[in-house]
Amino acid sequence: YADDGKRVSEYANSIWLNENLDVNDDKLKQIADDYFVPGFRGDMGSKDYTRAFQSWMNDNTGKMMGKQISGLEFDPGTLMAVASTIYYSNRWQYEYDPLKTKDATFHGVNGDTKAPFMNKTCSGFYVEGNGFSGIMDMFGNGEGYMLFLMPDEGGSIRSVFESEDFMKLIDGSRDELLIPCYLDVSLPKFDVDSKFKIEEIL
Repeated sequence: YADDGKRVSEYANSIWLNENLDVNDDKLKQIADDYFVPGFRGDMGSKDYTRAFQSWMNDNTGKMMGKQISGLEFDPGTLMAVASTIYYSNRWQYEYDPLKTKDATFHGVNGDTKAPFMNKTCSGFYVEGNGFSGIMDMFGNGEGYMLFLMPDEGGSIRSVFESEDFMKLIDGSRDELLIPCYLDVSLPKFDVDSKFKIEEIL
């Protein structure tokens, strides 16, 4: 686990069925045994079934998304739902010293705000692309990384995502964009979440 300096990377899937749905219980058991996908049956929209669903989601996301999960519930008319989770936890390769965390001003698109900033000096990679720049901060023993990118003045984050150089960062042909150096990193503590309806995208 991450507390021991190791990463956690866990995937889980489940099937949630309306109790009125006629299902072959043997097939449901076979799916659970062969593919490790448990199946549940209950009263869609009921408090007990919703609580069981939210509990399963919390258990499989390290209890890190309680706020988002508390709003999840089934529509009473739902016949079947598939839930999938990914839980990933890791340490930074060069950790931020909590004693160096200081309040500073974050200059955001909606104005300035005060925030606690984590600070460190370490070896790493400066990222320089066409229309953006940033850093690559490594995880663990270098088996993963997070990119912190900022568009050039006058640009937008959408223009970064649409650039050829950004695709190089993602697909692995990025060596020409990475400059090894010592970094002075000042990073605001942050939390990111988003919510969308997949049926609208489909």
